[in-house]
Amino acid sequence: GSVTPSENGSYNLGSTSYRWNNIYGKYGNFTSSSTQIALSASNSNATGTTYGVSATSSAASGYGYGVYGNATSTSATGNYGVWGNASGATTNRVGVYGNSIGSSTSAKNFGVFGAAKNAYQNYALYGESSGASTTSNSVVNHGVLGTASGNSSTSYATTNYGASATSSGNGASTSVKNKNFGIYASASGNYATNYAVRAAASGTNSTNYGIYASGSTYAGYFDGAVYVNGSITYTGSCTSSDERLKKNIQQL
Repeated sequence: GSVTPSENGSYNLGSTSYRWNNIYGKYGNFTSSSTQIALSASNSNATGTTYGVSATSSAASGYGYGVYGNATSTSATGNYGVWGNASGATTNRVGVYGNSIGSSTSAKNFGVFGAAKNAYQNYALYGESSGASTTSNSVVNHGVLGTASGNSSTSYATTNYGASATSSGNGASTSVKNKNFGIYASASGNYATNYAVRAAASGTNSTNYGIYASGSTYAGYFDGAVYVNGSITYTGSCTSSDERLKKNIQQL
């Protein structure tokens, strides 16, 4: 049988003072005729792990979403499909945490997957970090931090990417060409040392490259002066052009 109210939109199940302990459902479906659906959850524990909202999904085929969020509005200041906030004095704070585990040799695991389409500027993943150092504490800010680790087996080597980026798109013609940047970085600040890209590599019994690049036209293109603190080693030819060694230079 069903438990239904005698009137539509007039009765509540529980109250802010008297709540139900647990609710168990077979399918877990919740629908509302209102455009405003609010889920408020809180959990506190002196020790252990606490979850404001915890969701699990499994599917034999297709896609399974532990949490799926969608937000659309043409007049809102900002739309967030999923928004997370975490605060704490002495603990690690994670607003949104994603974990994906799978052992299939053909599957791909995404802890967090983002997609953005059909706008003037699209960000599949946007990170913002800010904090000021104090007289007693030095602060390091990371807009996006990625780590990757994995050991090789006796038969196969493992490739780890702390951050992996791909950009692709075709231009309309030879006069209207796309600009595709796998990674675009900029740095600015007053009274500072600014690095748009800073890389370091180290390891024992290894070949270490701070930056490794390859290109069908140029592996590296520099628009400006280049400073090298150390030696330069190259194979093949080296062509130099210095206007200080030329005369009667004319603009094209």
